[in-house]
Amino acid sequence: MRILQSRNAHLSSGIVILSIISFLVYYIAGNTGTLTVPRSFSRDSKAFNRIVQCNEIPEINFHVHAGATSGKMIVDTNTSVRIYCNHLGGDYPINISRAYQEKDTNELNTILDKAAVIHGSQSSAGVQRIALIIPFRDRESHLRIFVGHTFPVLCRQKNTFSIFVVEQIGNETFNKGRIMNSGFKYARDVGEQLNMPFDCFIFHDVDTLIENDDLLYRCSKGDIVDHLSTTVSKFDYNTMCCGMTVGGVLAMTADQYEKLNGFSNNFWGWGGEDDALYGRIRQKGLRIARPNPELGRFTMIEHGVDKLNPHNEGRLQALQKSTKEMDDDGLNSLDTTVEEVWMYPTFVKVRVDVGRPQ
Repeated sequence: MRILQSRNAHLSSGIVILSIISFLVYYIAGNTGTLTVPRSFSRDSKAFNRIVQCNEIPEINFHVHAGATSGKMIVDTNTSVRIYCNHLGGDYPINISRAYQEKDTNELNTILDKAAVIHGSQSSAGVQRIALIIPFRDRESHLRIFVGHTFPVLCRQKNTFSIFVVEQIGNETFNKGRIMNSGFKYARDVGEQLNMPFDCFIFHDVDTLIENDDLLYRCSKGDIVDHLSTTVSKFDYNTMCCGMTVGGVLAMTADQYEKLNGFSNNFWGWGGEDDALYGRIRQKGLRIARPNPELGRFTMIEHGVDKLNPHNEGRLQALQKSTKEMDDDGLNSLDTTVEEVWMYPTFVKVRVDVGRPQ
């Protein structure tokens, strides 16, 4: 018992130290002004500053198809927005909740539970079924860039996939862990109800754009989880930023996620939840696989600090408890509520009430 307690104490201390280093890297990168956005990023993109109405976007010739990957790509946010508006988007989603508000409660719940947009073959042997889960709030311009950029990549990789944009509603402080857990639970349940359970769940920040589509959106399975975003532009593609945590883009199977009990529900505001998940992965004996730095490059869209996502001043204290309490804090203690489901041509937006800090 003493050995186990000592091990837990060392692990918790290590995670806290890593979190401090991670925060310092983030703070320095965000405040010194010495790190620049790579040349491939379109800094003057209209979509960067405001939500552009799709009728403002000129038509472009583009065809989304399943074919050979392109390798290294130029990340062009203007083109991504045009692809979204002209070929993938639509400003007017179907509000599933309201469309069926006249139905009785049981029928409404059945319809809500089955709301998903599936792309690719649903029966191809050897192809993983992928659920892409996007934590979200007040980032509509980023979402259009993300979908316009990432959707063609998923098609070129011949994936069978569904995109779930999980939006925190209300004015409470952002809680990424609760959003991730809610998204996983929704996607897992909808896959089972549609008789096509997902093989791979990819948790993907909306401001993080893949630069090389030879990096496959896949899960390794077994005891290996895949942290795909090895290097990001925000930190000048320095591997130090991403080798100590699992933020950005992370792929896991349902069994792996459930073994970890998902994310902690106790991190309110920016910082800590990814470090806590890293600790859970280590504690449960799973291994982390990362692509080489060139293959695992991602562009991060610049943005300011969200008013409702301030730095989490209590993250270090929460980290110290997170490993010890992991079996009681996560999926099995989740108390969020899906309030609405909106269906777009290429994804569903699952709007969630995550509760409030205790």
